[in-house]
Amino acid sequence: MEKLFVRSSALEKLEHLAGRPPASIHLVAKEYDHPGLGALAAALREHGAALGALELSLAFPHRPFTHDLREFDFAAACPYLETLSVGRCRLNQTVLLHPALQKVTLEDCWLYTPDPFRLGYPSSPFSQVAVLNLGEVNWGNLDEDCLSTLAFGPGTALRSFCYYGDEDNIEIYPETIIFDGCPGLTEAAIHLYGDWALKLKGDLPHLDAFSASSQRYGNHRLYFDKIGDGSSAYALRLRDGQGPFAGQQFLFVGEFRYLNLNKARHIITQLGGAVVETASLALTYAVLGEKEYAAYEAGEPSSQVAEIAALVEQGAAVEIVDDGKLRGWIIDGWY
Repeated sequence: MEKLFVRSSALEKLEHLAGRPPASIHLVAKEYDHPGLGALAAALREHGAALGALELSLAFPHRPFTHDLREFDFAAACPYLETLSVGRCRLNQTVLLHPALQKVTLEDCWLYTPDPFRLGYPSSPFSQVAVLNLGEVNWGNLDEDCLSTLAFGPGTALRSFCYYGDEDNIEIYPETIIFDGCPGLTEAAIHLYGDWALKLKGDLPHLDAFSASSQRYGNHRLYFDKIGDGSSAYALRLRDGQGPFAGQQFLFVGEFRYLNLNKARHIITQLGGAVVETASLALTYAVLGEKEYAAYEAGEPSSQVAEIAALVEQGAAVEIVDDGKLRGWIIDGWY
């Protein structure tokens, strides 16, 4: 595949697409202004069949900060496209509902789809996308509200799903993400500020890792109880309460300014651990609030923390940590 770089100041080079064989060009058209992207879209409507790969983006800080491509049909204009990378644009569902696209990367984009949005089910639209990478992408319904449900079913080609978005950039996102019997899925990483849920269902024979985070003030929930018997050993351990915290006990001591205790308890128990109310030799982690930990570090622990420290002296394998370590290492991380 020939790689063709076209700068926004040299749009006449887009004429090289005319008459080229299908899927023969990897076009790089990055850091354009709004008129340049408009001209690019017009050229692709005529000659987009020549593309096998496309990279396009709006330069920062052109206003508005995103270019509107919601009327552009990637499937119709570029039917042989296999790889797509888009930055700072507003897009429709044709970036996913495409006869050939296998890898899609979106950065700082807005994506609008019907709600609920389901792929890989008998009654749902066809999609070939195997790798979907989303960075700071607002994903909502056609009314620009949060998407209630995003579901990938048994007919999906999806192998890898990565979705990252922080509180400064994300306004709308899927409230529930479902991987339901995805035969090729190996990994999923979802790090979204806000309240959302992840559900793993059906047979997931190749799943070997996932990562989840909702940041300090968010709240994510994990559900594994409907994972099928034909799933990987990793997925079955999650379903059967033998996740990474199996056999571990957590005790929370003091007040927590930044830690969402309900979220912490949910994540720990879903991953096989237990939250206890009293210390014992079986305790694995004592998680201290800010004041409790400061007093412990200063050598002036409260009576409850002193009791835990005494267990350590007796040989108990207890680790005393602050809530920051719990957030960054356990609650938000790779599982």
